[in-house]
Amino acid sequence: MWPSTCQREGRACLDPDYPQHSRRPLMPVDERQDFLLLERIWRFLRAGRLDDAIDLCLRCGQYWRAASISGGDPWEVFVPEEEKRTKA
Repeated sequence: MWPSTCQREGRACLDPDYPQHSRRPLMPVDERQDFLLLERIWRFLRAGRLDDAIDLCLRCGQYWRAASISGGDPWEVFVPEEEKRTKA
């Protein structure tokens, strides 16, 4: 998530609240990609296609967002097994 901003900050990844708590904006390319993703998610939701919106979040590695729009399912449900093993 946000590869250009990660590179600028010298980090492998950033948490979802990074722009708020760091008080630093995303790089323009990351901000644009995030906007386009949110726009697609919104269109799925408006069309009643919740499963497609969740799937898109999962494919983009935004498991927290998939859990959020799912109505509160535990985030562990959405994280692929191989990622669970690498985080342990």
